[in-house]
Amino acid sequence: MKIHKYKQKHQSPGWSLTFLSGIILGGFVVWWNKDVFLMDSYFLGEEVFKRFGYTSIYKEGFFYYILKNRIEFFVLLILSSFTSLMNLFFYIIFLWCGVSIGVITVTLIIKFGIKGIVLLFGLLFPHMFIYVPCFLGLIGFLHKLKNAEKNLYPEFNVSGNAGNKVVSVFLLMILGFGLLLFLGVLLESYVNPLILKKITNLFW
Repeated sequence: MKIHKYKQKHQSPGWSLTFLSGIILGGFVVWWNKDVFLMDSYFLGEEVFKRFGYTSIYKEGFFYYILKNRIEFFVLLILSSFTSLMNLFFYIIFLWCGVSIGVITVTLIIKFGIKGIVLLFGLLFPHMFIYVPCFLGLIGFLHKLKNAEKNLYPEFNVSGNAGNKVVSVFLLMILGFGLLLFLGVLLESYVNPLILKKITNLFW
């Protein structure tokens, strides 16, 4: 019974709860300091969206900028799986993502009301529909691989002759997630700006 509970604990690390806690925390920070956020015209302010609506974007430069940042984060996740601080790092990531979403969402709603929800959609679509499964899948895979030595996931047993198979699976999975990441970068660089421009031009 103890082994079963221990396995369940590691299979469900509580990332979703950490993410939700981050959203609440981020929303609370904005609501508690809403006067400050309302006065800050540079952070998701109306002028910023207006300027974006008529500004031309150097798409190639934007693409390489996004690609560099996403790859750095991708590699950092992988490297963290080779350290003893992997689980802590993952918790920090989920908390930070939750706080970021909470801050952005509540700020947009306070500043623009219903329009803020539409702007939020414009900021996140369509690339987040690729990034979310990509990074969740990668984190879940790395977590299983890290706990393989505890026999929590027999399919990732690295002992004996199975080690070569695990290495092959690891490389194939990283390649698959890498291709998914690249697709997300393409969408964020070339498709998202067009959608966000149409939304901002619709409002202003």
